[in-house]
Amino acid sequence: MTGRDIAMKFLRRSGELFLLDLSHVPEAQYAQVQGVAGRSPQDFVGEVVGFNQLVIESLRTGRFPRPDAEARAALVARLSTIPVAADAFRQSVDALVEEFAKASDEELTKRVVAPWGERLSLLELVHDTAVHINYHGAQLAYVQALHGDGVNHWRD
Repeated sequence: MTGRDIAMKFLRRSGELFLLDLSHVPEAQYAQVQGVAGRSPQDFVGEVVGFNQLVIESLRTGRFPRPDAEARAALVARLSTIPVAADAFRQSVDALVEEFAKASDEELTKRVVAPWGERLSLLELVHDTAVHINYHGAQLAYVQALHGDGVNHWRD
């Protein structure tokens, strides 16, 4: 198994686990901000889908596009229900895997500047994207726990 194969497997598995966590968020809590300084699960999904789209564009063009706050807010608003959000998320991961598979080894070593200022190869960026998905999946699991569901649904 190559490094590319491992990265693709990690990305796909991260997507599967995120969808499991999303499917167990209480519908009544999906658009609700959690706590005083928290965010809603809807916002988490919007961030992940939006970031995935930026990485897809990076794989296509070899440069990381500037995030757009208005576009992100509009995306979050469109993800108004869990089924709509799950579909958009699934499509973003499928497109990400497809673009990653098409990229040559040379393209994957090309460096881009991420929004946080770090210079990363596209391969590193894909890895960080899977980590980003897992990070927000954990937030979804925490929302479940806050509302009485302490089950690890990754084992369902």
